[in-house]
Amino acid sequence: MKTRIIQILVVTILLIMATTFAFANTSDTNRGVMTTITTTIGSDQMTVNGQTITIDSPAVIIDGRTLVPLRAISEAFGAEVSWETNLTVDRIYPFAVNHDPVQPNINVASIKYEYLEILFVQTVGEYFAPSAILVHNDDILWLDVSPTIINGRVMVPLRAISATFGADTTWNADTRTVTITHIPYVRNFVTVGDVTITIRDTLADVEEQLGRADRIDMSVYDFDWHVFNSDLTRLIIVGVRDDVVVAVYTNARRFESSIGNYGEVNNTIHLPIRTRNSVPENTVITDLNNRNLVYAVFIRCNSVRLNSHVDTQALARGFEKQFFDVQNAFRVNNGRRALIWSDGASVAARLHSEDMNSGGFLSHVGSDGSRVPDRLRKQDVRFRSSSENAQTIGGGDIASINAFFALNRFANSERGHRENLINERFTHTGIGIVVNFGMGASLNTVKFFGQ
Repeated sequence: MKTRIIQILVVTILLIMATTFAFANTSDTNRGVMTTITTTIGSDQMTVNGQTITIDSPAVIIDGRTLVPLRAISEAFGAEVSWETNLTVDRIYPFAVNHDPVQPNINVASIKYEYLEILFVQTVGEYFAPSAILVHNDDILWLDVSPTIINGRVMVPLRAISATFGADTTWNADTRTVTITHIPYVRNFVTVGDVTITIRDTLADVEEQLGRADRIDMSVYDFDWHVFNSDLTRLIIVGVRDDVVVAVYTNARRFESSIGNYGEVNNTIHLPIRTRNSVPENTVITDLNNRNLVYAVFIRCNSVRLNSHVDTQALARGFEKQFFDVQNAFRVNNGRRALIWSDGASVAARLHSEDMNSGGFLSHVGSDGSRVPDRLRKQDVRFRSSSENAQTIGGGDIASINAFFALNRFANSERGHRENLINERFTHTGIGIVVNFGMGASLNTVKFFGQ
């Protein structure tokens, strides 16, 4: 058991060590006010921005490594610290738990800091290497000196503090003094008119500004979407987990955000940056067919995870409603009228998506030879003109299964798809989506018609 668990962890570490050291600057882009901390080995005095405070566990040197008091340093940076003992290992290493009857216990120092949750782990027993830092997104930094309890306080390597907060550290050998400087990252935000939603806001903060959500939808991530769609020019979709904001999407008119503003030219990116099956990073989304102007933004907390154990039927129905919202907001922002939802066209769209999913094809012609007008008539939909957009989202990447990326694909794809989105002749729409986690994709059919 010991060998197997350690091998799993070591492989993970080797994969990430080249890119993961200063964890704190993985998500946010704005910087705050610098904090400078100075302390001397063996001294119970520590200065924070020139103010002297007394600490009950001075910095020490053990095995050639400088250890500093975790709580004093962390709280000086504005973080919250807690210490728990004798936890079961599956609290921290769920991927390492097996069916062996004995599992090691661990002591954990937890730091909550902005969008990060950092865990200093100290094992109790012989099953793991001595210690590790785990950021909530499962990035791991192995420590060669274990966290140590001195005078009832948790002491951690100075190097670990640097990695945790993205801080700079200097060592004066003559005076045996450590100086730590840190400029915090400011939480990402989205502003629409007089409303500002910030990552880590509470749901109560959001509802104080916007009222109750018009709808709550399931997502492919570990949170629910709270949709505020009463005014399409101010559409905001907020990801909420445990009553805390962990993600925000908007394609509202004239939004501002910490990473980009509506209508700005952006020549660097128009699709979310991610690795396969990982949650997209904070992303500005641009319209390649309109001078590459920013029209949407997606921001999220660093701790967001995928959730592949959701009800795919409920997920698909929420996906359809979200696509209806973001598509209409896109139309309104391009000077068009919002489309009216058609139940009949949605049934036709859903049946076509199911047909493509079952047959493993993508086409505007059904397996029975039917075309768009045929499928609408079969559902008793009356129309003068009609068209259809169809696409597969994901292609093995579950993280891509959402309405925002589906809209972006249509808006930035070939001419016909975009023209359907903003065609003035169309008055109604029907949306049908099938989610297939087995192939890591969704099949999306959107019907358009005019009466």
